[in-house]
Amino acid sequence: MDLKRAIRKMFNKKQDIPFAVPAILGDKSGVVDAGNGYAYVQVDNTVLKVLNNRVAAQPFLPVWVGYDPAQPGLLQVLSPRTVAGENPRYNVPSHAKNHEYPFGTDILYMQLRQFLPLRITPLGGLRITIYPGLVWADGYKPVSGTFDLTEYCPLEVGKSCYVLITVDNSGDVVITKGSEVNLDTLSLTHLPSIPTGTAYVLGAVRLYAGQFSIQESGTDTDIVDLRFPIPHTHRGEEITDGVLSPERLPVFGPSQNGVVPAPGSISGKVLRDDGTWVSPSTGDMQKSVYDTNNNGVVDSAESVPWGGVTGKPSQFPPSAHTHSASDVTSGVFDTARIPDLDASKITTGTISTDRFSAYSDLQAESKIGQITGRIPTADDMRFSGYYRPANIEDFTTTIPSGWSWAGSPFVTPPSVLVSYGTYLNISGFTSASRVFFCRSAPSTFFAIVSICGMETGVNGNEVGLRVDDGTDNNYAELVWQYNDGIRLLARSRVGGGTPTETASATLFFLPPAPIVLYPSGSLWSDWQAVYTTNWAGRVCLPNSPSFTWTPSRIGITARATGTSWMRYYWDLFGWS
Repeated sequence: MDLKRAIRKMFNKKQDIPFAVPAILGDKSGVVDAGNGYAYVQVDNTVLKVLNNRVAAQPFLPVWVGYDPAQPGLLQVLSPRTVAGENPRYNVPSHAKNHEYPFGTDILYMQLRQFLPLRITPLGGLRITIYPGLVWADGYKPVSGTFDLTEYCPLEVGKSCYVLITVDNSGDVVITKGSEVNLDTLSLTHLPSIPTGTAYVLGAVRLYAGQFSIQESGTDTDIVDLRFPIPHTHRGEEITDGVLSPERLPVFGPSQNGVVPAPGSISGKVLRDDGTWVSPSTGDMQKSVYDTNNNGVVDSAESVPWGGVTGKPSQFPPSAHTHSASDVTSGVFDTARIPDLDASKITTGTISTDRFSAYSDLQAESKIGQITGRIPTADDMRFSGYYRPANIEDFTTTIPSGWSWAGSPFVTPPSVLVSYGTYLNISGFTSASRVFFCRSAPSTFFAIVSICGMETGVNGNEVGLRVDDGTDNNYAELVWQYNDGIRLLARSRVGGGTPTETASATLFFLPPAPIVLYPSGSLWSDWQAVYTTNWAGRVCLPNSPSFTWTPSRIGITARATGTSWMRYYWDLFGWS
């Protein structure tokens, strides 16, 4: 049987008071609103749709449903229903429209403090909290937080101040304390100035000496809410469109850069490129003077930058001409401009040996000697009459820097001394030994030379020159060797192979005498060894025509074959 029909049958008799049945507001899912002022209710576990303009639309609220004598044909919610053990519910139907602006019959006006976003609220003591909200600060930024204002509270009795709470352009909360004044005179005029870079002002808090808590009530409050209207500023870069009204521009004085002078009578001043207004008499160009034909172009200019000249040629070739020698007062001639000169023209100065590099062998020495008096000389040059190197080391009382005794298979001599002021002497050997007193080889060199000799009567003892690659596997030596007389011996070794030797005939003089190791052809090709004056004797090094290794050490060497008495000595060493 239809439930609505059964209820209607129950109420068919004439009645003067409402007759009701118990029900639950909302369907089994808690949905109350059925549209057009109707609501869902549950009666005896059955869901009905009835009129509801008397009870708040609260899901599962116990209610009475029935017919009112004033509207006997309309099934509706009559009132809330009190259930045993529950607090009574008042008969307050949904009536929000009654309070809405502008058509409500009981309009409810809101106060600013009732809006929660960014609201400053006391939190107990001298603490405040800012209700979460969003601000625009180079993008939307969330703002909230709790802040203790104890440090801003005045300490002097009777003093008070305002503390301004703002949000800056980065979205950070900024607290600014104002001036302390007497409590009875504190007013809004004492609010602190808004800090530079402020995006929003939220409010101010009143603090005073001896204060225990921040108060807010209907009759007394320590909080000044400044959220509305929201004071804020804009930076210049935030104004990206539109045109400012001239009324927005303030009036400036004529001495300020980049601004328009105050309106009034015509001053006759002109605006300089530095933004200042000046009278034409201070140096500015007047049209009447510089553009007399009124064509908008300056008649003439005192100077023009080269880049501003138009129509100029790309080149300026000089016409054919000559110069006298007296016109040449600076610079250096290219060598191609210098004619060949006879030697008789060179009457002063010293010619560097570098100027004779065109000669490929030491036969050029005789040609150099023909230029009398022009060859470099030195009082201590014991090479006089022999090959004269460009670089000379003299073994005096101090050993030249950069020289050292080579290690294995060589040994350091037992006795080393300098005698006669310039002779380097070694002696005292007790067994067969080899020594090599050396320095780093130049990156390129033409020859090495030394004045050396020995005092010995034992065959096989040697003293002379050596070049190697830092090992005993690749070397060239030129030595005086005693072999029942003195002879010149050239020895070389390549790749660790068996050394190859070439010797001169026995000589009829005793060293000291200079020996020279040099190439007869191009560098490191067909090397030769030379001894005595005028290059009377020479020995070609074996393994010609060339070496396949690079020199890293040059120096003087000696070989002792036993323990017999002997002495070796060197006077000078040189290289070119």
